[in-house]
Amino acid sequence: HRSTLLWRAAPMRAVAATRVARAVARRAAGFRARPVRWRATHATAPCAGQVVPEQSPVVVSDPSSAIAKPRMRGKRLDRPWHLTYLRNQGTCTPAQKLALRDLWGVYGVDVTTYQGSLPPPKLSFDDLFPAHAKNAPVALEIGFGLGDNLVQMARNQPGTRIIGAEVHKPGVGSALMKIKQGKLRNVRLVKMDALWLLRDFIPDDSLQHVCVYFPDPWTEDTKHRRIVNPFLIALLERKMKRSPDEEGGRARLHVATDDAAYAAHVDYLFASAVGSGKWRAVSVDANDERYGRADIMPGRDVPSKYQNKGTSEGRGVRDACIELVG
Repeated sequence: HRSTLLWRAAPMRAVAATRVARAVARRAAGFRARPVRWRATHATAPCAGQVVPEQSPVVVSDPSSAIAKPRMRGKRLDRPWHLTYLRNQGTCTPAQKLALRDLWGVYGVDVTTYQGSLPPPKLSFDDLFPAHAKNAPVALEIGFGLGDNLVQMARNQPGTRIIGAEVHKPGVGSALMKIKQGKLRNVRLVKMDALWLLRDFIPDDSLQHVCVYFPDPWTEDTKHRRIVNPFLIALLERKMKRSPDEEGGRARLHVATDDAAYAAHVDYLFASAVGSGKWRAVSVDANDERYGRADIMPGRDVPSKYQNKGTSEGRGVRDACIELVG
């Protein structure tokens, strides 16, 4: 078999020799490679004649400066924010795998993220929900987990067009099965970074409700990765409806958590948002008959798996809500 191995290795050696020859020729012609992108760890002054490498995108302190910059080309996300989720996808059960294979084409949305030199198109809610009225309200749940609250929201509000954003396949598969079981026609799923979805693909002035229920609390050392952050607030000021609906209701952001540190974090952000004059605080009472069914914490009248887990461990649930007024 030695002759066979040598015969297979010959083309590889020829390709390697060709690449080396090209590199030598380009260097001889005075070719200089483009500087490598890097992230500086500390400030240093460049030496005389030193070529300073191009800086990679960093998280900006002013969220508004990074909002109006849609990604024009390339496969990688120009993310001016910290990643708010774990890359580990988890393990799908056989039933979840089957749902992803058979039901994604029915309830899933494949977002076009690259369109040559043109900016990627926005989602068309009229095309996604042809059976609904064109002025029907639109709700977005960010990180719907296994889909418990998302499906309950769709059941309670059949006239609302609902988008669920999640990055983990097991949760998407579980939600697909529940949507089919409930025969729901007013919910669609998107598997991508919710902040990216909001910034580049959700039309401005379109969302009536945005829900973030039991997000990953992270730790104090990694709290910059929390999904409820100033960048999200600034995005929603563009993406949520500024005018009242037909019944006079305002666009609202709903957040629920069972982590005390995260609740304090949300209280601080919401107080800052209210202080800006663009938002108004909304009182939340779990005993209100509208709780979970109308414009107060939609879908929260049924506990999710994560809520039950926190309750069994002795953690209390904190709800918070603000509405856009300006």
